[in-house]
Amino acid sequence: MYRIQRAEMLPDLDAAGSAASERVPADLDAMGAARVSRRYEVAGVSAAWELDLWGRIRSLSDQALASYLALADIRIATQMSLVSEPRRSVLTN
Repeated sequence: MYRIQRAEMLPDLDAAGSAASERVPADLDAMGAARVSRRYEVAGVSAAWELDLWGRIRSLSDQALASYLALADIRIATQMSLVSEPRRSVLTN
């Protein structure tokens, strides 16, 4: 989730293009010869940024990092609890 939030700080890139190929058989051509025509177009490329004037994107990124670190702490605490519980039962018996 943290990387997803950080990705919003990068620019959005868009590109568009098209390609077409057309084959006309010899019996349908006015000159009596088969022909193939190809067309390639590049419509445009654009880049856009969202200005983070009030820090919305930065705070979302910080919040996602804090959430990730909290989950990591919970995972470590759970592992420690699972490892120490059998030891505790052996020591008390």
